[in-house]
Parts: sequence; structure tokens; C-alpha cells
Amino acid sequence: LAHQMALQLQGAGQKVGLVLVGSEVTWPSPGLPGRMGGYPWLGGAFEASLDVARSYGSYEFADREVQALLGREASERDANRLHMRTYWKVAGPCDMPYEDFMHTVTAGARNMDLMYEVMHEHMPEAVFDGPALFGFSPESP
Repeated sequence: LAHQMALQLQGAGQKVGLVLVGSEVTWPSPGLPGRMGGYPWLGGAFEASLDVARSYGSYEFADREVQALLGREASERDANRLHMRTYWKVAGPCDMPYEDFMHTVTAGARNMDLMYEVMHEHMPEAVFDGPALFGFSPESP
């Protein structure tokens, strides 16, 4: 979205700089299955729980869950069970109240699905040629 806005402002003759900040600076993630985008999209309900786990530093937990989910047919995956495992093994022990966890994964799932839908089919119409600042995660090439 930031890229699209920068293109529109630049096209309108405005001087624009672009700052990209986030855990994923390339999409899809370049062959790193431990990062969102490095494996097939599971859907917001699953990705939200996995994102909570990663935000608490539980990358190994998230990796195991992703592999287990990918090993099942889509119809056999249960987001509510993932929520419970994520809460009891990660968020709860970190003192996140259950109500806050459920609000986070519910709202996060809705927002992630919307962003995926918007961005998945979008192909930029042009290349932004103004100044840009990129925040790189340690695993970025």
C-alpha cells in the first residue's frame, strides 16, 4: 500500500520518499519456511496465531505448527485448536490475558485476510524511483 501511495503522489508531481518497515522486507519470503510468506498461505485465522507466537520469540513453536498444518489437508486444519495451543504454550505463559489474545487473533485474522486479498492479486503499475529506506530483518538477503 505504501508503494502504491508513493507512486500516486509521485505521479501527481509531489516529492516523495518511501520508508518500508516490517518483519518481511521481501514478499514472498525467499525460501525461508520459518517466515510468513516462505510457505503457502494458511489463511488469516492460522497466520494470526502464528504471528503472535513469533512476536513472543517462539519461532520454533511456530515452525513446528506450520509444518504440522502443511502436513494436513486444508479441511483437516483447525484454527481454534491452534489458537488454544498458541495461548497455552506461548501467550499465556507470557502473561497475555486470554481476552486480549482472542481479540488479537480475531482482529488480526480479519485484517490479514483482507491484506492478503488486496495484495495477492496486485501488480504494481510502475517502479517507484524516488528515495527509499528499507528496514532489513537479519535473515534478509
